Order: sequence, then C-alpha cells, then structure tokens
Amino acid sequence: MQIDEEYFNNEEFKQKLRLFEDSVKSGHPIYLDDDDLTDIIDYYNLMNEGGKAMQTADFALSLYPSAPGPITYKIRRCIDANDISRAEELLEKVTDKQKYSFPRNSLASHAICWTRPLKPRKKTTETIASSTPSTFLWIMPTMN
Repeated sequence: MQIDEEYFNNEEFKQKLRLFEDSVKSGHPIYLDDDDLTDIIDYYNLMNEGGKAMQTADFALSLYPSAPGPITYKIRRCIDANDISRAEELLEKVTDKQKYSFPRNSLASHAICWTRPLKPRKKTTETIASSTPSTFLWIMPTMN
C-alpha cells in the first residue's frame, strides 16, 4: 500500500476520485485502470473508510480479476481477520508474477511481500502490523 498524502492532494488524483464517486452515485460507467482503482482503495484506507475501500476492491476485481493491488488489499484484510486460507486463495489469483513478487508459501509464515511499480512518487517502505503479533504484511513499492 502506497501512502502518499501529497499524491492524494494532487489535482489529478482528486479528479479521478470525484469521477469514481460520481460514477458510484449515478450508476454511469467510467474508465479507470486497476492502478487508479488501487490508488482509490489506498486513499479510502488512509481515510479509515474500510467499507469504501473494500467495495472499491470488489469493484476493481469485477473488472480486473487478477489485479494485484485490490487482491493485496483483500489479502491484508484476511490476514487481519486471521483468515489465512482465504488469503492464500486470493494470492493464487495474481497472474503477473513477473511484475509483482509474492514469495512462495509466504502465507504459511503469515507474511507477504508485494512490490508494485508506482506512478512517479517517493520511494517508501512500510511495515503494517496486524492484530495478531505473528502476522504482518510487508509492502515495498518500487519505482519503474
């Protein structure tokens, strides 16, 4: 998960968020790619709007069934809920293993490493601890 408040305050992101939210309210379709939807998921997550983040992840996966960003968000939620078997099922849906790195059997030890190419932003590394001390998610975005 990329948390970059500067990016979320950017007018380009705000416009995509407005388009998405207007589309949800009106029911009129718009085009956003899986990276745009992942950014919106990350934004809602940062704003502590987990319900909206999950709805956006579900919507993104209805359009892009193997999109790593929404899948990773859902995997994190499964790990938080200690539903490791569901997290493993979701992990299998990621098809672009070249672009995204998921260590084999990573959920056996309750850990995932996800590397996602980002739009031009700052390099960051973040560790997120879940409610279970032995469960964690390590996400390291990289620049193209």
